Amino acid sequence: MSGKPSIKQEYLFEYSHINFAWGFQMSGMYIDKQGNIYSYNHSHSPWKPSKERSLTEIDLQNKFSHKNELVTSIDTSVLERMHKLISPAGDGETVKSQKKCFDAGSSIYTAYLFDSKTGQYKPVLLYQSGDRPQKNVSDEARVLYEWLFEVFGNKPKNCIP
Repeated sequence: MSGKPSIKQEYLFEYSHINFAWGFQMSGMYIDKQGNIYSYNHSHSPWKPSKERSLTEIDLQNKFSHKNELVTSIDTSVLERMHKLISPAGDGETVKSQKKCFDAGSSIYTAYLFDSKTGQYKPVLLYQSGDRPQKNVSDEARVLYEWLFEVFGNKPKNCIP
């Protein structure tokens, strides 16, 4: 790890898998501002944020606090570089695939764009495989989701956009 991070937001990136085929199942991993990577499992009790398109830090804490476990960490200099790509990725177009899978659930790669004035996090969809495949087609989003495939160790192979 290098130096103290200058990133102001607590949560930056997330991989989640959600499936409703056999009851509510939601688990995944997230990266915080220190470069720590945690896993979480929030199955069997649906997570209900206050709003869908704008999340508070409390919303994300509630999501990530279930069966939360530190997995590893990444260098903060890498994290700083990737953090700078979130805002331009947020301007990217999301394209939905015509292909669909059924009962596969959804594997979703998300970046969080933080507004320090409102204290709100805007989820930026980078890539989604599964029941409704789609991806953000901006160059910045591509760099981010390809990096997250490596960081989280789970590049989607089926039901991809």
